[in-house]
Amino acid sequence: MGDNRTLAFVLSLTGSLLVLGVGILYLSNLSRYPGINIMPEANSLITVALLVSGLLELISGMAMIVGTFMIYVGEPDMVKKGSIIVIAFSVLSVIGCGAGGLFIGFVLGLVGGIVGLTWRPEEGGKQSQQAQPQAEKQTA
Repeated sequence: MGDNRTLAFVLSLTGSLLVLGVGILYLSNLSRYPGINIMPEANSLITVALLVSGLLELISGMAMIVGTFMIYVGEPDMVKKGSIIVIAFSVLSVIGCGAGGLFIGFVLGLVGGIVGLTWRPEEGGKQSQQAQPQAEKQTA
């Protein structure tokens, strides 16, 4: 099976880009709603909802990207911390109208973070593989 850290990185990055994209989309649509004056109270509520949701999605997406690149580093402590960041901000991104990057970003970030948490570095690295043939030569 392939490297779970790579899978965690790809899933987390895809989810974080979706969350970030929805945040940017919400913030870019803020200028459309204040011009409608049918119900000014409703328009201000829509504007506030878009602003809060857009900022929440934007901040969550950026934090998820930071956590994603912490997973990419490959040091066990960094992978664990990055995975926790991705999971926490995936859950936070669900709050509001953005629903965590159209819910797909939330799910991808959550699964990527969980895969990153379950990742363990290989115990038999390159050093032990190189030392093994030398030990066999000495015994022969």
